[in-house]
Amino acid sequence: MAAAACEKLGVCHAVVSPGSRSTPLTHAFARRDGIELTPVLDERSAAFYALGLARATGKPTVLVCTSGSAAAHYLPAVIEASESRVPLLMLTADRPDELRYCRAGQTIDQVKLFGTYVRWFAEVRDPDIRPESLRYWRNLLLNAVERCVYPVAGPVHLNVPFREPLEPVDLGDSADQFEAMLKHLEPIEPPEQRTPTPELNGSGMIIAGPAQPLDVERYVESLKLVAEKTNWPILADALSPARHYTETVPNVISCYDLILRQENTQPFTPEQVLQVGELPTSKVLRRWLQERQLPTVVLDPGDVNGDAAHTRSVACRCTLEAFAQNLHRNLRMDMAHTVRWLRADKQARTYLRDHLKGTPPAIFEGAVVRVMAAAVPDHTPVYVASSTPVRDFEWFWAGGDRKRRIYFNRGANGIDGTLSTALGIMQGLGKPGLLYTGDLALLHDTNGLLVAASRYFKSALTIVCINNSGGGIFEHLPISQQNEHFEALWATPQPVHLQRLAAAYDLAHELIEDVDTLRERLEHLPDRGVRLLEVQTDRKRDAGFRQKLFADFALPNEPNS
Repeated sequence: MAAAACEKLGVCHAVVSPGSRSTPLTHAFARRDGIELTPVLDERSAAFYALGLARATGKPTVLVCTSGSAAAHYLPAVIEASESRVPLLMLTADRPDELRYCRAGQTIDQVKLFGTYVRWFAEVRDPDIRPESLRYWRNLLLNAVERCVYPVAGPVHLNVPFREPLEPVDLGDSADQFEAMLKHLEPIEPPEQRTPTPELNGSGMIIAGPAQPLDVERYVESLKLVAEKTNWPILADALSPARHYTETVPNVISCYDLILRQENTQPFTPEQVLQVGELPTSKVLRRWLQERQLPTVVLDPGDVNGDAAHTRSVACRCTLEAFAQNLHRNLRMDMAHTVRWLRADKQARTYLRDHLKGTPPAIFEGAVVRVMAAAVPDHTPVYVASSTPVRDFEWFWAGGDRKRRIYFNRGANGIDGTLSTALGIMQGLGKPGLLYTGDLALLHDTNGLLVAASRYFKSALTIVCINNSGGGIFEHLPISQQNEHFEALWATPQPVHLQRLAAAYDLAHELIEDVDTLRERLEHLPDRGVRLLEVQTDRKRDAGFRQKLFADFALPNEPNS
């Protein structure tokens, strides 16, 4: 019943982990031709793989697991789905009432297991084939799938107790009766939201934060319309489509982090700010906004406070598309302000290009990002891991019009589930893609290699792994210079040979020793399977190089305020 209703409501993917108590659910989804079923052994990996599928398709992905601790392994992915608004529907099998709270095996308290991280929870009553029960299940699943996508997309949890026997039974006429009850159902789609649009006049800036829209072309056309109506510069995070569609979107600024490190930033200070979605990764930008306390419109169709810089902000609860259509043209355009930003950005980009030319023979991590930006084919989906990779991506991925689709887990900003999410995205998209990650993020999700090596993964993924023997991001903290336990307790280098790890799963591996070889390997991506390109770097040297690179930059002929 659950599987039939989910299929009718537009669900096209389900990810199951093996177990006894979940047998009825697993069997039901296995019988639905319209739902692609993927078995994943480890529940944490399964949940992140499902998250990737939902991210790529925009539709709820179903997760099925057995009773006991199995569902608890979903929690990291549930948190990420909640924070980044990705639709997941968890169906967790459970023991019936009489087996709870009596030390029965594989039984824990699963009621509201995920707390406030789900959009909705329901403890499902025992299934049976009475007509009133069939109607109950129909409406229950309708409500659950709808809550996954509206009013704010996210995870939903249904806890489903089963009594033995668990094996499939013949439902007789009840199966046809239930199918007839589903005839009027249609796939759930989120409604378009509209709201009054504030006036944007005078000098300003648009901050385009991380975004993973399903319809990228519509998103960038809407951002273009806002930019044209305001003539404001767009400070575009590397995780925003704006930085990858610069022929469509005008006035894109990619080096704002470097520009705002200057001693005098008054010439770049606008009268007003439009923040589209979340703030970018840059701490420099966040500190600058916090200090300046500029009037800010935060454009976000969700229901939470999106102003992490605590500026003088007001929320505008609508989509970018609706906002762009309703926005009036700027009546007091300040061309000089936008030109000032564009000139400074060009100078900063030239500085980075010139100073990253001479990094061989040792490979600098930022140079790896520059090579990826230049070599990866147009339209390629790229997944960026959290920690140092996303920051190097922000600093060193220059703007362009190569139309790459950028994916990430920045809801909770964790490194968990990196590989599994990337695999799910590429499977959902059905095209070859790239994962840019560090060694710790990859090792944190090695169970994802079970998915990579399985026959159920039918897409392709090239992994570029920066192996700097530990957590490079911590090298930028004061503790790295002051604590004798830094290596063991913060950097945490792992004694793992990535070549041997890849061999254990029969995956292709290559150690990249220079940027020219990396460029050659990235210009043509395999269309099937998973390969690992390992780039070994020196995290301490690279941390020092970044710091000097940023400190030495100075804008020539800074404009007067």
